[in-house]
Amino acid sequence: MEGTTPELLLQHGLKILVLARSVPDSNLPFPLMQGTPDFAAFSWQLNPFDEVAVEAAIQLRQQFKDQHPDLPAEVVVVGNSSSAGIAAVERALSLGGDRALLLDNATHDKRIGPDQLVALISDLSPHLVLLGRLALGEEKGELAGQLAGLLGWPLATAVSELAIDKTTLNFLQRRITQSRHATIAMPAIVSAELDLAIPRYVTLPALVAAKRKPKQPYGIDITSAKNELITKRWQQPPSRKTGQQVNSVLELVYRLTEQGVQL
Repeated sequence: MEGTTPELLLQHGLKILVLARSVPDSNLPFPLMQGTPDFAAFSWQLNPFDEVAVEAAIQLRQQFKDQHPDLPAEVVVVGNSSSAGIAAVERALSLGGDRALLLDNATHDKRIGPDQLVALISDLSPHLVLLGRLALGEEKGELAGQLAGLLGWPLATAVSELAIDKTTLNFLQRRITQSRHATIAMPAIVSAELDLAIPRYVTLPALVAAKRKPKQPYGIDITSAKNELITKRWQQPPSRKTGQQVNSVLELVYRLTEQGVQL
């Protein structure tokens, strides 16, 4: 969309791209077999941060339709074609996504990387890419920044409120000390904090309808990423030590000093 004027940016409608990454259920133990993850034994779910992003995208789509009833608006879900990936995509579609693109990835241990997403985004030309701030157990929130850097698009991270204002996005970032209101122009990359939206309750008819929505394979080889991580070792976190109860502040200070804690 390079060279498009703000007045013409949304004249043909709104297209929002959201990620639906499958992650292990964080409430269950991490199964290892001889020091290697037993992916077949994992219980997979839609990444909670991405689930919030999908709900926010659906709300933005409705907001745009209310403002422009004659223009189309769609939410395109992107996931991978593994069994866990398809389940996450169908969950996102049941929330209200319109269609899905499945990246060719048959194994669980290959992540959707920025290089492949840049090629997809360049092809689809969405007005907004909305994804969760991070994917549980996979990365630490760097994907949104990588996409913005590679595309040269504006970036808003850890967003807690989001609204469309003509061809710009108004957003709020909440911090411990203070909050920040700001505006960026579209097209843009936005990563969602968990308080951006509350995912709706999914009904059985919505789940059935999600299986019938279009899921198109997308021919990008995501196994040849330039920035692919190399896993060297897997291990369970150490067991938590038994706590000790103290009867006073003085005893607490004494115990901490015994253990070499600098106060």
